[in-house]
Amino acid sequence: MIALECRTVVELASDYVDHDLDSDGQRRVTAHLAGCDGCERYVDQVRQTVRLLGRLQRPYPGGEGSR
Repeated sequence: MIALECRTVVELASDYVDHDLDSDGQRRVTAHLAGCDGCERYVDQVRQTVRLLGRLQRPYPGGEGSR
């Protein structure tokens, strides 16, 4: 398995968190995160952002912002 560079992990972070990578991609990012504290923190921040955004209430139909 070819190791990923940090910049590649940053580019893949959102897809990784959303499980949108193929199984090999998921494994490669996971392996990189196991040995890179900086990328692990970055991906954790992406996870937290996705979680918080998911908690926002969506506007009701016909309400402001629905156009």
